[in-house]
Amino acid sequence: MKLSSAICGYVACVCAMILLVLSLVIDRAAARHESEKATRITRTIQHETLNSVKTQLEADVPMKTVLDQLVGLHIYPDSRSFIFDGDQPFQEMDYAGDERLQRALRSAINNKEIFEDDSKINLNGKDYILNRSAIPHTKLQIYTLTPYSSVTGSFVHLKKPILILISVGFILMMVGIVIVVNVGMRPLKRLAVAADEIGAGNFDAPLPEKVIYSDVKCLRDAMERMKSSLSELIEQRAAEAAESGRIKSELEIASALQQSMLPSMSQVKKMNDCAIQKGAILKSAREVSGDMFDFYKVSPRLTYFIIDDVSGKGVPASLVMAATKYLFRFAVSQNLGPKEICNCINRILSEGNTRYMFVTAIVGLIDEEKRCVTLANAGHNPPIMLRTTSEGVDGEYIKLTPSLPLGLMEDTVYSETELTLSPGDNLLLYTDGFVEAENEDSVQFGEQEFLKIAIEYAAEGAYPQQLVERLADRVEGFSGNRLSDDMTALSISLPANEEEIRLQLGYDKHELERIVNVVSDAKMRNGWSEAAEMRVNLVIEELFANVIMHSHPQNATDKIIISILPEKSSVKVTIENTGERFDPLSDAPTPDLSSDLDDRNPGGLGLHLVFNLSYDVKYRYENGTNILTLNIKTE
Repeated sequence: MKLSSAICGYVACVCAMILLVLSLVIDRAAARHESEKATRITRTIQHETLNSVKTQLEADVPMKTVLDQLVGLHIYPDSRSFIFDGDQPFQEMDYAGDERLQRALRSAINNKEIFEDDSKINLNGKDYILNRSAIPHTKLQIYTLTPYSSVTGSFVHLKKPILILISVGFILMMVGIVIVVNVGMRPLKRLAVAADEIGAGNFDAPLPEKVIYSDVKCLRDAMERMKSSLSELIEQRAAEAAESGRIKSELEIASALQQSMLPSMSQVKKMNDCAIQKGAILKSAREVSGDMFDFYKVSPRLTYFIIDDVSGKGVPASLVMAATKYLFRFAVSQNLGPKEICNCINRILSEGNTRYMFVTAIVGLIDEEKRCVTLANAGHNPPIMLRTTSEGVDGEYIKLTPSLPLGLMEDTVYSETELTLSPGDNLLLYTDGFVEAENEDSVQFGEQEFLKIAIEYAAEGAYPQQLVERLADRVEGFSGNRLSDDMTALSISLPANEEEIRLQLGYDKHELERIVNVVSDAKMRNGWSEAAEMRVNLVIEELFANVIMHSHPQNATDKIIISILPEKSSVKVTIENTGERFDPLSDAPTPDLSSDLDDRNPGGLGLHLVFNLSYDVKYRYENGTNILTLNIKTE
């Protein structure tokens, strides 16, 4: 605004100067005309006709009065002046004898064609400007006729100098504007350069110190404050980013620590080296989870487990989860049952629980010998029992005795429910993250849909680990891969043939330890001799090693499946894999037992020993799967 005012002021000054010059020019022209008029008056006064006019009119009029009236008229060199007295004839003060002009003027006056002074009239076909003035105290009137072209000619003569003055004034005005604008814009340009540097991150960029106009100074001060504020803001954001990075790093460490508290998948698989099979999965909605599960095998016969969901999310929930896990382990070490474990955990969590955080949980005990599961419910979601019948797979929610969650009331008493597992039964436990998952339309997955999908997958023959993984993938896909809550599920199943043991092994020789453990457990349950255990171990280990060596996997996720089915006096072993086709009956070399050891070709001795320790050995290749079956005597 200040800069605009300065420019406007400058323009006004220039215009005033132009008007002043024009005024001087016009005054000078007027002076020239006055000089000419004065000369004319002088010449007229000296003319003898003026005396004759006085004589003829017999009017006592001082010469000074006549002069005053003539000065008031606009007289040019070619003007005509007349004195008129009513009906008296005109008396021309100069150029006497122009009767034709007098008659035309008298006719115009008589016809009242002249109404005002300085009138434009046409006399005898020529335009004139008529000026009229009355002499005081008389009837005399002085008329002056001036050709119209003489009057306008003066302005024509003035046009050129006026145009020159206007042009010069305009040029001066533009030059002045350019100078003023350049002077005013110089600090703005410096401010623009500084703004570019500040935008590039250079907050030490200098701003112009000397600023003429107050509005530019205000802009400069505002930029100085902005620079300071931006610098402080960036420092604050950098500190926040560093703090956020530190927190993220700590959360990653906390997540890793939390995962280490949970049973690994390999540990869960080792627990499947018995009749009752287990599967487990946990998917966290954040870096750390408030959900938890745990298995604790205290003997070949008994395995404790827990699944729980802490109220809230994030770090607070994960801390309560960690406390619950170790309280569970402590209670199990005291040889307590599921309901006593709930009582113990609840009592400790309730002490000093000022934040009123609580834990919903199901604590269970698996008895391999009785083929049963004992459950204690602490306000958790009802489990699902999937049963295999002659008509297919059916499922239902199991109503357990309701109780309050852990950590709310110290004196809460929990109860137990015992479930017997029949061959083909699958007990499914889960947290509310499954059934309360929402899609983009805020529609929940729901308990009925969850039960329906569980029955569908069980009918397709999904074993426990497959079941929980497929359920988690289905719910996660429903929610658009945007988990709003943690999801945890356990599956505890007794296969349809309860005596059959199935192992899923990777292409890794370290898996031999699991084979040894499974055979040892089978020996204990079926009363085998030490020699029988050794024979079974030797056969399965040799076949497993040959599969790894000769039947390479097609994919990194391919597994070797070993089924062990104890029978009356023998055990049936089936080995399946989807690697390269390999028939040990025909593809393996036959060893030459009659030659010296140094002369024998390597390979074949192990399989030769296997075939001598087993009977009814068969191989087939179906749907890309190598299947080898054999029987081993156990008596």
